[in-house]
Amino acid sequence: MPSDRGPFSPRPSAVAGAVTHVYDGDTIEVSGVGKVRLIGIDAMDGHNAERMFSQSQLYGLSSGEVRHWAERAAEFARQELKGRRVVLRHGREGFDDYGRTLAYVHLPTGGTGGGDDFNLRMLKAGLAAAYRRAEHPRREDYLRAEQAAQDERVGMWRDARIQP
Repeated sequence: MPSDRGPFSPRPSAVAGAVTHVYDGDTIEVSGVGKVRLIGIDAMDGHNAERMFSQSQLYGLSSGEVRHWAERAAEFARQELKGRRVVLRHGREGFDDYGRTLAYVHLPTGGTGGGDDFNLRMLKAGLAAAYRRAEHPRREDYLRAEQAAQDERVGMWRDARIQP
């Protein structure tokens, strides 16, 4: 989907805004940006029957377990992000097929560093799986975080009977 910046103009590497809405564990709304899909993670989907079935098969979870972990992921994201200012760091791709901005979400820590990588926190908490269908610069770190959550049986990995 084309952006209003034009087809050849570069995207800023980072933008900041307040989280105005949390749709689910991997999609939020940010002021001045719109809908944002968190790069590199896949939280459970408790609303789309086709996605729920797919995730149920992929992770060996019942539909009730998928719904439960979808709710837990969304609630965690709401508690941590809603109303807070975040910094969005863009990856290689600017937008997904649904027109959502693709970004790593950082909670500023007050220092000069990049802040707390919220996408990574979701993986460490076992509230999302590492997204495997696309390459991105943090993929290996995200896969390691997911593996650690699986090994410790944290979050959804307590119930999952299949690990990707």
